[in-house]
Amino acid sequence: MRLRGIKEMVMVLARSALGLVVACGLASSALAKPPTNEQIDAAVDSFKTKQREAVAAGQRTPAAHAEIAKAVLADVSLADLTIDQFEALDAGGLLRVAAGDETLRTGFATRLADLAKDTGASGARAAVLGTMMLPPPTGADRAKNLEALAVAVSAAMQHPGLAAALADGKASTVFRQASSAPADKLTGEFWTAAERLLGADLPPAVVAATPGLFDAALAEGAKIDAPTRERLRLAILGALDSAIGKTPQDQMKQRLERSKNYLNGAFARTGLVNQPAPEIDFTWTNFGADTRVAKLSDLRGKVVVIDFWATWCGPCVASFPQVRELTAHYKGYPVVVLGVTSLQGAVTQWKDGKPAGRVDTKDNPAKEYELLGEFIPALDMTWPVAVSTQDVFNPDYGVRGIPHVVIIDPKGVVRHRGLHPASDPPGKITKIDELLKEFNLPAPVKPE
Repeated sequence: MRLRGIKEMVMVLARSALGLVVACGLASSALAKPPTNEQIDAAVDSFKTKQREAVAAGQRTPAAHAEIAKAVLADVSLADLTIDQFEALDAGGLLRVAAGDETLRTGFATRLADLAKDTGASGARAAVLGTMMLPPPTGADRAKNLEALAVAVSAAMQHPGLAAALADGKASTVFRQASSAPADKLTGEFWTAAERLLGADLPPAVVAATPGLFDAALAEGAKIDAPTRERLRLAILGALDSAIGKTPQDQMKQRLERSKNYLNGAFARTGLVNQPAPEIDFTWTNFGADTRVAKLSDLRGKVVVIDFWATWCGPCVASFPQVRELTAHYKGYPVVVLGVTSLQGAVTQWKDGKPAGRVDTKDNPAKEYELLGEFIPALDMTWPVAVSTQDVFNPDYGVRGIPHVVIIDPKGVVRHRGLHPASDPPGKITKIDELLKEFNLPAPVKPE
């Protein structure tokens, strides 16, 4: 079964390169000298320098940066790259950017497919990197490319050398890639292999990536039964406990502890949708003197749209216009759009859509509240904001990235989660209007 998985993965990567190999000149690359490690390091350094220069010049598009990657790799024989060199390119931020160029992606995929034939740890590392070298799931081929991703991720998870690679602190990207694959295409063999891998003693850096696997298990359409999902959750928790116990008090330990809270939270245990909304306690709000709201349940009887955010979060600030429009749409109706954050130890200030400074408020909540009070009108936040006792990356709500929108019905039941405030405004209005109708509450009249 595992050998079949390798063959499937190799076939997927090979198909992604088919038709371009000769055109790219890759067939003749064997005539070139194998790249040295010094050459790879120099390419990474050059890429970083040129990328910084491009950003300073306002060239921020993926295509522009892919061209930079193509230039610095022009003299590198892709067909002779070693797995260590591939990982050096990835660690330097060059590999994924370079994959935005079809020629480079094809060359990478071809070489990685060959390296993945090795049944040991090196082959597994190549198989995992290969999952990032598939055509992007966009346009007319979106469904086909997503299915190819699922096949590649499943094959990588079943690679016979993956356990050894993970034990060496390598290939943990496979867990994150699992959450990007279509959940309904990951079969029982995938979950069996994943569960078996989690039984090993894994390095903390590898364990830190495992919650991505559970994201896939909770995704809509996931082909995993409840008992298996619960075993998976407990296995990841066990791995997290072990990793926390041997990790010093640093950022990695904080990350592991946050992941543990996530796995113990209501979302991980129940899926949250159609379940009672976990309580959120507020230490500060700007509802005004006439409205006392000390906790989420004080808003019972209304549809509540929570937008988890923070002042440092660029995508959060970029979505403010859409949140403002949603707030205006439901003004005077039983709908509360509520921005929820938590104390961050600093407040980022913005000017002309860009960060313009950061004020340290560590161990000074009063100062942070004061600055928030200034931040809100300065950025025209027309909706109420609350600071919660719970982390803005609220584990009970499954918040692992912000912004993150949750919609709660008037009875305090979560009906929708994992939404982005800037995406599909009409869809959010439809969801909210359906809840208002369900509870016989007034809603804005739709235009003719």
